[in-house]
Amino acid sequence: MNRYSFLFPFEKIKQGSKIIIYGAGDVGCDYLKQILITNYCICVAILDRNAANIPPLVVPVYTPEYLPQFEYDYIVLAFKDGCHVQAVKDTLFHYGADISKIIFQPVRAEVNILGKIEVKQTDYNYAFQSNGISIAIKYGPCLGDSIIKKKIVMELVKKVPEVSIDIYISGGSKFMNAIYADTRGLNTVIDDGGVLFEHNKIKYDVAFELYDLLAIKHISDNLANKNRHFFDELHKLDKVLLKYNLPSSPISNMHIHFKRMIYKGLNVYNYLNFTGFFDIKDKNVDIRLNEDYLLCYKQLQLKKYITINYGTGFVSIHGKNVIAKQWNYDKICQFVQLFKTNYPDIQVVQLGTKNAAKVVGADEYILGTDLELVKHVLYGSILHIDSEGGLVHLATQLGTKCVVLFGPTMVEYFGYDENDNIVAGDCHNCYTLYDEIDKCARGMECPECMDSITPNLVMEHVDRCISDGCLL
Repeated sequence: MNRYSFLFPFEKIKQGSKIIIYGAGDVGCDYLKQILITNYCICVAILDRNAANIPPLVVPVYTPEYLPQFEYDYIVLAFKDGCHVQAVKDTLFHYGADISKIIFQPVRAEVNILGKIEVKQTDYNYAFQSNGISIAIKYGPCLGDSIIKKKIVMELVKKVPEVSIDIYISGGSKFMNAIYADTRGLNTVIDDGGVLFEHNKIKYDVAFELYDLLAIKHISDNLANKNRHFFDELHKLDKVLLKYNLPSSPISNMHIHFKRMIYKGLNVYNYLNFTGFFDIKDKNVDIRLNEDYLLCYKQLQLKKYITINYGTGFVSIHGKNVIAKQWNYDKICQFVQLFKTNYPDIQVVQLGTKNAAKVVGADEYILGTDLELVKHVLYGSILHIDSEGGLVHLATQLGTKCVVLFGPTMVEYFGYDENDNIVAGDCHNCYTLYDEIDKCARGMECPECMDSITPNLVMEHVDRCISDGCLL
């Protein structure tokens, strides 16, 4: 009997319907299996932004722009939580989707589904094929999270120098090498939405699932023969995690988790210290510049410059807060105008995804480019201005000071002391209060926390940073 954490929304779909699944990760693969097992409906396609990096599935995977080619009755969003639901709806609407046909079901209690489906193994040199201690870690596919979680990988290597680690992450290969290059103990990064991890986890000495919380999915009895101390420590860790009694779903549990850690004086880097298993003392993560990209960087012929980012890695639409922590487009344009007036000799370089709306007034747009080049650009920047997110984590680890706009996310948990962190207004820190975490908890299209951050306020913080004298 197969056990699935993600039950397909049978009650919302008419039997025999033609559906499209959006998302080829853990949830999407679970949905697909259940459909194939039950023959309840017909999946005509799977859509995923990272289609090129998804291993072959029974149903072909396409990028969203292929949507108009298919006939369907429903589009089922395959997400663990409400993160990016509204942004995906906006994207699908752009490609002609009827919003009323888009179905989203938050994670429910674990259920059992009869049947079995074969897992296609892909060609990797897995860590469990070596003689050392093998560890599998399953990640979520975000840039910022991957930087933060590298700290835990580094700590595991300190504990067990002979370890060999495989990281399973959906679509992460496009940036993981730029973050994890030369990481001691790392064997390989495996593009996987979760199917391969579930299939392989019992082959490892240890298998972790690492999102906002850590879960031990497997400990091999053979590990006791390889390293008895580590084996015993892991079992103690497992007991502590079970005693913590806070599963990762529903998503509102994460709000409780963040508040618990803040009260303990812990943050997103060292929160696992509460277990007694880890002893993480700082937020420093080694991220190296790839010198092969130095020539590409020099060819940009940038002079003295700051960097900005509009959007948070998923989508950005002019004048609209697609997600709650995104600063308004008009305001960032106004800020650039102010900055260019005050500092006409300093260039403004916009970074971000290829679909980011271009900020009016920026001197250069470096959008959708290789992360290795982005690292050089951030490293050479005198200051990075952004909402809390992946580029802030990257810039900070590279030693570039940031002015960071905080709204829904908690500065005490996600912030860096060396940055200039802006919190304005009387309403903030609602992140993960509700399942659709990218929406304002009060339902405001332009959340008060971000709307209270004015272009003039950001300019004041930037002026202060520059006037310190160390940035020019």
